[in-house]
Amino acid sequence: MPPFKALLFDLDGTLVDSTAVVNHVMEAWCLRHHLPVREVLATFHGQRTKDTVALFAPHLNAKAEAEALDAEERDAMGSLLPIAGAGVFLNDLHGCRWGIVTSSTEVVARFKLNTCKLPVPPVLITADVVTHGKPHAEPFLRAASAMNLPPAQCLVFEDADSGVRSALDAGCCVVVVGDHCQIQHERILLRVPTFEGLQFEPSGNLLWKGQPVAVVEVAAT
Repeated sequence: MPPFKALLFDLDGTLVDSTAVVNHVMEAWCLRHHLPVREVLATFHGQRTKDTVALFAPHLNAKAEAEALDAEERDAMGSLLPIAGAGVFLNDLHGCRWGIVTSSTEVVARFKLNTCKLPVPPVLITADVVTHGKPHAEPFLRAASAMNLPPAQCLVFEDADSGVRSALDAGCCVVVVGDHCQIQHERILLRVPTFEGLQFEPSGNLLWKGQPVAVVEVAAT
C-alpha cells in the first residue's frame, strides 16, 4: 500500500479535551427535558448535536436546541486544553495535507481550536456542510474528496465509536485516540492514549515510539 497522503482528525476528544464539558452541558439538557441521561451520554459522542436532539427529543425543535446547546458549550470552554501532544504533532506536519472532520458547527470548531491555540486546517468539514453526520460515511468521504484523494490514502484519528464507524465505512484506516472506542476492526491500526510518541514522516509513514506502524492493504475507492 502506498504511504498515507493525508491525515484527518476528529476534534472533540481527539484533538481537544472537551469530553467533561460537553458531558456536563448535555447532562443538564437531559435533566431539563426529563430525558434518559445515561442513554444519551452513551450515544451522543461524535454525533451532530441536532441529530442527538432529533433522536431523543423529536418533539423539540432540533435546530433551535442545537444552537442553544452550542452556545452553552462555548460559554463553558474557557479552560479547554488540547489533548497531550496534539499541538506538537499538528505543527510538525510540514507539507502534509491534513484536515478536521467534526460534528461541531464551524463556529464552535474554530472557537475550540483558537481556545486551544491549535492551527485551523486547510480542510474543515463540520456539521454545517454535511447532509448525514457521523456515523454515516459522508463526513470522511467529503474530506477525502476535498483533498482529491481516495479514502484509502487518508489516515483518520478518532476517539468515539460513531466517528470510527464513519471513517471505516468511508474506507479509511484509523488510529484510535483514548479508550472510549469499543470497535474492533483490521483497519484500526493503532490505539494510543494521546499524541505523545506519535510522529508522521514526510514519506507518509506513521511512527509510534520510533517504530513504523504496520498498515493493512486497503483497496482504493
